[in-house]
Amino acid sequence: MNHHLLIVALCAFSFSAADLIAQQRKAEVRLVNGTVEARIVDPAGVDVYTVFQGVGIGGAVEKPATLGGCISPVFFTIGPLVAHNHQHTIDWTDCTGNTHHRWSVPVPVSSQWLSGSAMAVSSTYGFGCGMTAPVEYAIDAEPVLGTTRTLTASSLPTTSVVAAAYLATAAAPGFGFSLSAVGIDAPECYVFLEPATMVLMGGAAPVGGAAPFSLVVPAAPALQGAIVYSQAVALAPGENSAGVVTSNGVSMVLAF
Repeated sequence: MNHHLLIVALCAFSFSAADLIAQQRKAEVRLVNGTVEARIVDPAGVDVYTVFQGVGIGGAVEKPATLGGCISPVFFTIGPLVAHNHQHTIDWTDCTGNTHHRWSVPVPVSSQWLSGSAMAVSSTYGFGCGMTAPVEYAIDAEPVLGTTRTLTASSLPTTSVVAAAYLATAAAPGFGFSLSAVGIDAPECYVFLEPATMVLMGGAAPVGGAAPFSLVVPAAPALQGAIVYSQAVALAPGENSAGVVTSNGVSMVLAF
């Protein structure tokens, strides 16, 4: 079953595209005394972390950074200019929601900070549950604005009768919360989306242990850099007392 509900879902959260973008950190780069400096700044422009790359092409720096209240890696890689189309890339992981970010930044020529552009990137976080194998959930390609992508729940129990996918504008705080903690007897099954921002994306009858969900990503420039999250759930009688299994989460940074 195809479900083209991203626009409806985003509107239903009472968040504007501008609100989504305003919450995001961004990457900047500059050149100081022959050394490239890249930094990640929060929405207020406060430097969250700066990493330095010495003179030379083809080098790579990986240093720990404090992002979202925990330690996560920041990658700042410089390759041959022709290979990067006169751009550098900066990757980092925001521990809040475990979202992987990728930015394309211009080659700096002065000490003036230059802002980069967010790149479409997806990543998984959390884990699925299931007696035989954990339910897996993944997107088929990066969530580029103006494209249609497929999110697929796989390794579903053979007893699964229906699966559903949800979309949210925020991940559950911390490590998510277990269904058992809210009175649903489904051991080791967790929710990784913030319930207050969740909306049903669609339902499907599993075939061969898999259920695909089609997602149309609007070609809206205002959504550049916005982040959305998704998770799948399935009714699987006999898998546990509640007959419910959940997947890992998928975070998606939307960009052209």
